Amino acid sequence: IPKQHMWMYKGKKIILQSDVVTGLPNPKKKRQTPVGVFYITEKKPGKYLKGRGYKTWVDYWMRLTPTGVGFHDAPWQPRFGGNRYVVGGSHGCINLPPVFAKKLYDKTESGMTTFIH
Repeated sequence: IPKQHMWMYKGKKIILQSDVVTGLPNPKKKRQTPVGVFYITEKKPGKYLKGRGYKTWVDYWMRLTPTGVGFHDAPWQPRFGGNRYVVGGSHGCINLPPVFAKKLYDKTESGMTTFIH
């Protein structure tokens, strides 16, 4: 998570990579992105993400946790990577640049393993 970058591997070869924005790291806000091993359990080409005080449409949704953390496009983010997550972090999801989100969506499958660290 501190690197705010993701890599997709096929075997030992990196096939996709991008800067990302993860959850706001403030424990009081309870918006951190969980770390560990997860699996893509749902893929949808378009979905409303809903939570306390927001309802947002995303074009590419890949769920990782039962509580609603996943990968998705985030066209509202002004930039990705670096320390953006410290002040503009998500509600726990991994925000992706829209063009990259489509590429990732096209290459993922339900059940695929994901490591977040």
